[in-house]
Amino acid sequence: MKHSLSLTFLFSSFVLAGPALAQVPYGSLVVSESGGADGFVIVDPATGYVTPIEEPNGNFLGGALTVSIDAATGNSLITSAGFSIGGPPLLEVPLDANFYDVNAVNGQALPLFGALERAHSVPGRILVTISTVQSGVWSLPTTTGTAQQLLSAANLRDVAVIGNVAYACTYASSSNVSAIWTIDLGTGVLTTLGASYPQLRSICAVNGVLFAGRADGEISVVDIGTGAMSPFLVTGLGSIEAMAAASAGAIYFATAGNEVYDTSNLAAPVYVSPNTITDIDVAVTDQPT
Repeated sequence: MKHSLSLTFLFSSFVLAGPALAQVPYGSLVVSESGGADGFVIVDPATGYVTPIEEPNGNFLGGALTVSIDAATGNSLITSAGFSIGGPPLLEVPLDANFYDVNAVNGQALPLFGALERAHSVPGRILVTISTVQSGVWSLPTTTGTAQQLLSAANLRDVAVIGNVAYACTYASSSNVSAIWTIDLGTGVLTTLGASYPQLRSICAVNGVLFAGRADGEISVVDIGTGAMSPFLVTGLGSIEAMAAASAGAIYFATAGNEVYDTSNLAAPVYVSPNTITDIDVAVTDQPT
């Protein structure tokens, strides 16, 4: 059963009343998609059950570029729509308690130009990667505030966080190599972990370990001390477009074929989309109700 609530798009401010919020259930995947009527689905990887997060047809979230579960509350999604008016809009989408409908959207347009690649939520701030024009890693307070550039570099693709350090990888189709930068979120100190990795399309971190998803279909482990890369899993499934890890250690990845897999089972995907999968995230907070 699907319900939808009307949504008014005001570009820089989005406010609607709604019922109490719900968290995405622990261990569930949120998949952002482009080209469908709805921007997101929740997937139970154990059963394969899919719950669309519905919004009115034709609205902007159908072009979702990225998704990250709000790290502070777990009851809303951080995303960006697939167009730009004065900068890529970064939106917070709270979820309805019963049907995972959109019940409000609160957003602010980033005062930046360029191609927004990924948003990654950590308590108190959102990290975004922009690959062109004002390219780099930017930080924005979760509610409202001024964007701060943490790293200026071209072709930024994805970002992950271990402790108080952010790791950002680059990707360019014209280059055979990618780099990984580190950003100390406390001091702002920048270092290059490595500058000659095979093409990287995604990274994620779990339990202090950094994983890199490569364009050739391999998932590698990157030593955060030395920068050395070692094989973890050769999937044979094509480019690893997005990755997400559960606190229990499960790692999920999305392919260019719009399939999502658990690394522990490559025989069958946990989700196949008719649309373009742009990003995934996994809930690490228990459902309270």
